[in-house]
Formats: sequence, C-alpha cells, structure tokens
Amino acid sequence: MKWTYVKKGSLFMVKFMQIDMKTKLTIRKTYMMTKLRPFICSFLKEESEMFEMYIYAMGDRLYWKWLSCLIL
Repeated sequence: MKWTYVKKGSLFMVKFMQIDMKTKLTIRKTYMMTKLRPFICSFLKEESEMFEMYIYAMGDRLYWKWLSCLIL
C-alpha cells in the first residue's frame, strides 16, 4: 500500500493505492480530503505531555496510519 498527497494550506488531498504484490496490479484507489485545524500540531504536543492521546478516525487502517504520520 502506498499513498501520495497534495497540500494546499491546511487542506490535504490524499490518494491511497492498494497494490497486489504478486501481479503488480492496483486493487483499490481511494481519495480523501483532510483539513487540519489551525495550531493542531502544537496543541497535540502540549496536551500529550499531560494526557495519554488516542487517534479516532472514521476511515480505514491505511487512512489513520497516514493521519498519525501527518500530525505526529
């Protein structure tokens, strides 16, 4: 699985591609739009010193892995 994204300000458009490693064919393509709130990274950094943080996302596993890489 791999992803690519385009950033425009705080808006990210992500393209996920799931590839079959045996046949090298694309199984699934998914496009998602994500908008990060202003100052989210600094907020999470400060709060993580006081609290245990969890990520909840309504997407699939690939999406929340990408999202965690983006904000952490």
